Amino acid sequence: MGGTSSQITSGETPDDAVAPGPSGKLLVHSRGSDLVMMNADGGQRTLLRPDIRNFNSMSSCGDRYLVFDSYEGNKLRLLRTDPDGSNPVRLSDDVSVSDCSADGEWVLYRSGNKMYRLSIEGGAPAEVAGLTAGGTEAISPDGKWIAYTYQEGSPVPAPKMAVIPACDCTGRPIRRAFNTS
Repeated sequence: MGGTSSQITSGETPDDAVAPGPSGKLLVHSRGSDLVMMNADGGQRTLLRPDIRNFNSMSSCGDRYLVFDSYEGNKLRLLRTDPDGSNPVRLSDDVSVSDCSADGEWVLYRSGNKMYRLSIEGGAPAEVAGLTAGGTEAISPDGKWIAYTYQEGSPVPAPKMAVIPACDCTGRPIRRAFNTS
């Protein structure tokens, strides 16, 4: 898979993160905390909501919803909106990282040192796994697996990676893929 890259933004607007958006558009973290949507060529740049302060995560749940964190009331909250930024719904509080499943049906998010799975419609979250500080997690492109890092061993913990089925919310690693050090 090859390709070429091309610059799509320039000037004074500092963009520092990008993610796939709905309908072939891009979600962009801009100016430190603004959430912007634009065409893949950089055109039609639109601030989604002036009241959103996005810091860590943003993802598109297909063409149906956007999911992102927003700093409100001294907490990072997990929000869901329609693709144009309208109709915000708070899904959870104290969230640091989130991602939407490929089918747009559920969200994986971190709160403290735990990872949770939550229906895109809201409700009670299911704890997926305990995590170590600084760990990372990701949903497979087909939405069937969750990979996450953790530490194991003493006196010096070694970083490891686990892969669990996305439908199994017990957090039991079924396969330890490799040491990450």
